[in-house]
Amino acid sequence: MAKRKRSQRSARKPRKSLLERRQEGAKKGLVRKAQKLARADKWPLRECLINASWREAQMAVIVVSRNRPDGSIAGAMCLVDMGCMGVKEAQVGLGMGWGVYSKMRRVVEDLKHGETIDCPPELALKIILTAKAYGEELGFVQAEETPLVLALLKNVDASSCSEDVEVGKDGMPNYIRSSGDADEAVLAHLQERVGPEGFMMTVEELPG
Repeated sequence: MAKRKRSQRSARKPRKSLLERRQEGAKKGLVRKAQKLARADKWPLRECLINASWREAQMAVIVVSRNRPDGSIAGAMCLVDMGCMGVKEAQVGLGMGWGVYSKMRRVVEDLKHGETIDCPPELALKIILTAKAYGEELGFVQAEETPLVLALLKNVDASSCSEDVEVGKDGMPNYIRSSGDADEAVLAHLQERVGPEGFMMTVEELPG
């Protein structure tokens, strides 16, 4: 009997690391959010905002929200790089009160991307989808909660938007770096993907 118990214990799966457990928890959290967003297209659109400088900067900060039936707010924020990387950051919150949502709403100013203006949701979705496709084409991984942002916009028709959304610059990927040092990993990726002469690099100019 003792030998059998020892063999059973030895056959057990090894204990998962803290990192693995956290990753599993994060995945389950995404699934739960996705399930809650299944009927998001039935919720009234509250607002859609963007930084006024998005076209010139090729960097868009988009905030979109809907009113949930229980009176709370479902909101999303994403940072979209139209130069080459696509959706760099994405965050979705459910069941938010005004206080929590207002903090998300102020993210445009907090990131120093200038004045916030109203944005047609069709344009917002077109920006996200166009930049996402370009970033994926160049091999960049998109922000983890990007599908949740799209779920919040799923009854919006991007094809009805007549505005042009430019990605890259002069037909080439355009790496937009901050005023600090360039990200060596991004540079190495672009050099491997399109060659050292196959992309441009510009310094992000943030509004004062």
